[in-house]
Amino acid sequence: MMAALIGVPSALSTRIGVGSVECRKVANSVLLEAQGRVTRVAMLTQLEPFKALLDRTRAPSWIIDTAHLTDFEPGAVSVGADYFKHFKQVGGVKVVFVSGLATARLAAFTIAFAAHLSLVSAQSLSEAYQILGIEPAAGDDDGAEPHSSGAFLKY
Repeated sequence: MMAALIGVPSALSTRIGVGSVECRKVANSVLLEAQGRVTRVAMLTQLEPFKALLDRTRAPSWIIDTAHLTDFEPGAVSVGADYFKHFKQVGGVKVVFVSGLATARLAAFTIAFAAHLSLVSAQSLSEAYQILGIEPAAGDDDGAEPHSSGAFLKY
């Protein structure tokens, strides 16, 4: 445990591996997907592309999909606060959070509360699209990948 606090990878984090953070525009929403073990660096790398997508979207919604998240560094949470701050600054209207990880939900709801933003929880990406009224692309059986435009960026 102490190894994680000082930045030395523990056996657990080595086994999990570093995950990815991806950001893209879907309809009038920005989708941020995080999977694996998300680091502060991964979150920082996607912050500017995330801001650029928001800046090009009028009254955006934001979907945060952490359904495949296994773990995250504490420093990733502080960067996440910057995401919420910019979302609010551009007039973001709704945040839908997809996660099975209780610690991720707690962190997101805490930041959203502090930023005075409403955050809705969804069980799946399909449900998040449904909440926002986004139609899945034709041929998508699970409804998990609607038509999208804009940047698709992976760290």
